[in-house]
Amino acid sequence: MENISNVIGIVGVLVILLAYLFLQIEKWHPQSLPYLVTNVIGAGLIVFSLLFDWNLPAFVMEVLWIIISIAGIIRLLSK
Repeated sequence: MENISNVIGIVGVLVILLAYLFLQIEKWHPQSLPYLVTNVIGAGLIVFSLLFDWNLPAFVMEVLWIIISIAGIIRLLSK
């Protein structure tokens, strides 16, 4: 299961990096739904992988990344 969790974690990293790339090449806006949702998905995949190979600082960072992104989604959808 450790190999699968590592693959899932790497996919999560790639998803977050893809979101950042789209932000940098101005395909997405920082407050756009695709950017925020992609961040939640990527961070969620990383959190999943951390459940099998524990790292508290990384876990805290990713959980906060998810919370901040969800707050952005809520703010965006409430407009």
